[in-house]
Amino acid sequence: MRRTVRILACALLPLVLAGVSSAQRPGDSPPPREKGETKPVDAPPSKQKLAPIALGTAIDPTVGWLDAAGKAATLGEHKGKTVVLFFVGRASPATAAWGKRFKQLAELYTDAPMVFVALDANADDCEDKSVEARKRLAKWATEQGFARFGLDPERVLADRFSVSTNGHALVIDAAQKFVYSGVLDDDFKGDQEARALRHIRAALDAVLAGKPPERATTPALGDPIVREVKRPTPAPAPAPAPKPDAKKPA
Repeated sequence: MRRTVRILACALLPLVLAGVSSAQRPGDSPPPREKGETKPVDAPPSKQKLAPIALGTAIDPTVGWLDAAGKAATLGEHKGKTVVLFFVGRASPATAAWGKRFKQLAELYTDAPMVFVALDANADDCEDKSVEARKRLAKWATEQGFARFGLDPERVLADRFSVSTNGHALVIDAAQKFVYSGVLDDDFKGDQEARALRHIRAALDAVLAGKPPERATTPALGDPIVREVKRPTPAPAPAPAPKPDAKKPA
């Protein structure tokens, strides 16, 4: 009897091993999970960064910003006009230095087909999205004399145009081609008067004449755009008071 069982076991063993091997072949569906077993989760796709916009290239007319009320505005709304974007901030020294001259620049080209927009991309200005905060920001822009004011709260425009400082200006011509990137002039303190190099005026005059600016870029001279609001570190919690000794004196 035992000999018969051993013979049957030896005969069935290759069949059992073959079944196990076929169950583990690559490409086969995995065995069903036991009850309560967690299904693996795929990693979320990484957020794609929009490509930078190079000088001399045409710009998608849907590229834009937000107005002070949070409503979207686009370059396409100003088709046929040269658009000048100027990055500003309430606490920015560069805005204090060049803000008035940006206003004067807009007044100088009042009769030209041009649009001048002051853009705030600073996190300390844009982070608060409440109605009251946006009203205060719009009021400040009006006090600075900015006829048009916009927000770049996620720094999308700043990143795409490689702008890292306040006081930086961009010029997009009437064909919506990116033609100038840099400062308004080299007179940060405003004391050079006639000696100052009026870079952006030269660029705008060239655009009006249907020519590319002779100098399409100038070095950034402003203060860094605030990208993150630094919050105070909370004070450590006080240590718990020592418990009184429960032992009574003898």
